[in-house]
Amino acid sequence: GNLSSGSPRFTKKVPTIHLKDILDAIPEDRFPYIEHIKTDTQGNDVKVLKSAGDSLKKRVVYYSAEPGEYEKNQYKTSHNGDMLKEFMKESGFELIKQDSHAQWTFLNSRFKNHPKLSEMDYSCG
Repeated sequence: GNLSSGSPRFTKKVPTIHLKDILDAIPEDRFPYIEHIKTDTQGNDVKVLKSAGDSLKKRVVYYSAEPGEYEKNQYKTSHNGDMLKEFMKESGFELIKQDSHAQWTFLNSRFKNHPKLSEMDYSCG
């Protein structure tokens, strides 16, 4: 059945890992920046992003999420789209795309003048 519209029938603890641990496992000397990260955590994207610590600001060029889905109250969420925008702004990112499928893409301002930015432009389709 569709558990997102009602209470779960059971809960189960599962192991988790912080985004910072994943980003830190990518050798910075070989990969000085991470081109794009997309999360789909049913309204918990800000929690996941906060777990990245300074690695998000320092190394991630583009970030995408689908906050339109939790804006429709499809999921019980820890935050809303405005909170995501505010967190991203505080982290040095600007919203560059908000499409009709509810996907938002942010660009890290640190990389605005990066020489390869035009090759990795996620602001278009």
